[in-house]
Amino acid sequence: MNNTAASFLNVPVTPSKFSTRSIKGDELQAWFIQYLKTNRIDFFNYGIEAVCKSKRNHQKLMNYVHKGANLMRFHPDLVVLLQKMPYWFEIKNSTGIEKACWFRYIELQRVYEIPIVFVLKNKKLCKLDDLQFKVMPEYDDKAKMLVPVENNIWRCPDLLEVEDRQKYLDAYSGKTSGNTFAYIDFDASTMHDVNILNQYK
Repeated sequence: MNNTAASFLNVPVTPSKFSTRSIKGDELQAWFIQYLKTNRIDFFNYGIEAVCKSKRNHQKLMNYVHKGANLMRFHPDLVVLLQKMPYWFEIKNSTGIEKACWFRYIELQRVYEIPIVFVLKNKKLCKLDDLQFKVMPEYDDKAKMLVPVENNIWRCPDLLEVEDRQKYLDAYSGKTSGNTFAYIDFDASTMHDVNILNQYK
């Protein structure tokens, strides 16, 4: 993954609805926040959901095909204050991550020198630098079609023709955005138990 930060700025953002995944994500975030409170670890909300309270406005922001909209959308959910240094924490309840989001986080970490840590759906922690992706096959079993793949990991349904892309979206019944993404390799990524945070508070 030698792509520059500019790479994700050219990836269009398309409308999507993830009601079920959003609920699961909210549950995971609530669990993690309760853990922080119980263990008296200081934190504050930081992501777009904390800033933009209106779901309607948030949806409009998601629909913009504009690089500035990506810059606004993709910020980690929480700032956790550990050992006199802030850390960004992103709640990630899904098995995949969009390319636009991934390269935005790489750039954030590089520019601000603040580590980014994912709270994954298995309730484990994984640093941005330790997250690994699965090799992505070109044939999608669920959609029953070939889908372009970049660098062996990024599936690119947004490169499909309009009709084929709609078939792809229909096959997933709204459970995917249709944007370029990669699957997290939970076995190859270095995971940590959430209790490790107590060593650094």
